[in-house]
Amino acid sequence: MESEQVLAQKPAKLRNFAVMLFASVMGLSGLTLMYLRATNVLGYPKIIGEILAAITILVFALVSVAFLVKCLLHKDAVLEELRHQVKSVFFGAIAVSFLLIATIMGNLAIPGAAAIWWLGAVLELFVTCYCLGFWINNDVQLQHATPAWMIPIVGNLIVPFGGVGIVPIPVLMFFFSVGIFFWLILLPILVNRIIFHGPVAEPFLPTLFILIAPPAAGLIAYLNINGNNLDFFGNMLFNIALIFTLLIFSMYKIFLGKKFYISAWAYTFPLAAMTVATQVMYAHTQFVFYAYLAQGLIAVTTIIILWVFYQTIVRVFNGQLFN
Repeated sequence: MESEQVLAQKPAKLRNFAVMLFASVMGLSGLTLMYLRATNVLGYPKIIGEILAAITILVFALVSVAFLVKCLLHKDAVLEELRHQVKSVFFGAIAVSFLLIATIMGNLAIPGAAAIWWLGAVLELFVTCYCLGFWINNDVQLQHATPAWMIPIVGNLIVPFGGVGIVPIPVLMFFFSVGIFFWLILLPILVNRIIFHGPVAEPFLPTLFILIAPPAAGLIAYLNINGNNLDFFGNMLFNIALIFTLLIFSMYKIFLGKKFYISAWAYTFPLAAMTVATQVMYAHTQFVFYAYLAQGLIAVTTIIILWVFYQTIVRVFNGQLFN
């Protein structure tokens, strides 16, 4: 009887706290890194990036604590998500969030960055092995595949963002190699699913933006581990990210007028990663087109992230987010 009373006191809404909410940390982290990079490349005030860093770290702490409490009080719900064909990949967002927060802290010389990076790297290795094993060992239906499958893979490309100086370059090269290899495997599978097996379900339409993330993040990671040398391969990664960006924006009509889902956070990090990659290209080449493109992407990315953040906050306070 006593145990039943304890269970009854558990916050019921916390059971519905989706692991997908770590995508909000990814999006805000991307926005922060975008403005921190713009400080050096485009002359933006550093205070913008510092304020965004504080907000991002706060959101990361709140989301992490909430999910940890859910793990303690609603272990069955967490395991249900972990075994789900679609939701399981969003556990990769946890590892990516740790890695991005560590990168922000490293950029601003905040103590503790290395410890958080180590935790994120270990989590990323676990999530990668878990997701790949899950796909191999289970009868995964192709219609359940979405670009969100890229999240555990993209995480490997985030590891080198803040890992330089923490571990030797060969360790970062391992993660980079894993990310690039499995991106090249997953990409044709996802393109096949999208083209030949019906449209992506409306709640997961925003995940199409994730197609931008691997080559954009890959460029940043590649430059971090090869001595900041922009070569043919780096240019190729950027141009692949650019064509995906142009393709997604050319299909803008399919994203308009849709109901808001928490998956809308999938818009955010890929756009921020592409914006950072564009700034990197401008810094290396001084090609003025990249400067204009970066400025335009900064504006678009900021507006979209503010909109998604606002919609999320509204649903937090009206109780719709955890229904």
